Amino acid sequence: METTTVSTRGQVVLPKRLREKHCWQTGQKLEVIDTGDGLLLKTRQTASWDDVVGCLSHLAAGKKPAPTDEQMHAAVRQMAVQRYRRGAAR
Repeated sequence: METTTVSTRGQVVLPKRLREKHCWQTGQKLEVIDTGDGLLLKTRQTASWDDVVGCLSHLAAGKKPAPTDEQMHAAVRQMAVQRYRRGAAR
């Protein structure tokens, strides 16, 4: 479990590992939801293609070729189906 501290200005630093896992960059807009027993941070659902491609910058380091447009569209469709199924199962 990661921990952080609230600053005197009400700010918190999100651990780097979690920012990278969720592809959160400087300036990322997050929804803050009060769950009653804590807070839930969610990425705003207004991502552009530039935001999506930015999450793949590690691929540009030369370890893997960049995905094609078709692969990107297939991945987005797959994630949408997974999210829908998780929501429908609740």
